[in-house]
Amino acid sequence: MRNRQTTTMLSIIIFTALGITFANCSRSGTVPSSADRPPQTMPLDIQPLQRVSINDIKLEVEIVDTPETRAMGLMFRKFLAADRGMLFIFSEEHIMHFWMKDTHIPLSIGFFDKEGILFEIHQMKPYTIYPSTHSSKPGRYALEVNQGWFTKQNIRIGSRLIFLSE
Repeated sequence: MRNRQTTTMLSIIIFTALGITFANCSRSGTVPSSADRPPQTMPLDIQPLQRVSINDIKLEVEIVDTPETRAMGLMFRKFLAADRGMLFIFSEEHIMHFWMKDTHIPLSIGFFDKEGILFEIHQMKPYTIYPSTHSSKPGRYALEVNQGWFTKQNIRIGSRLIFLSE
């Protein structure tokens, strides 16, 4: 009888220990919440630079013209020089949508038509996914710069984006 009680107690202890072990294993198999994960970092590949001008104000811009480079944009950047920007180039005009996922810098974005004429400017807040910023009509170019750059440079709707030769 005593032997049977000991066996029963040992079985209970073993099953309890196994249950705790399996419960912890299944918990560790889940994706941790964003608060538990280390901050995500990506390689910050600087894209080819192009000199542009708007109202005789010169600016060096990174050209992003592929789906991959456009999707990355300025994500994970901590700084954007005052005389720099990122120019998104699309093969044809369409309504453009932008978000600020993992973007640390407050930005202004200007939308330009196929002729390079500025038709709209928006201010974008860091880390904003919804609502996205979008152009009100089809465009071919979008220029992201430090927030307030268009105002500081007195660049207004109707200004023309000009590509400068090297």
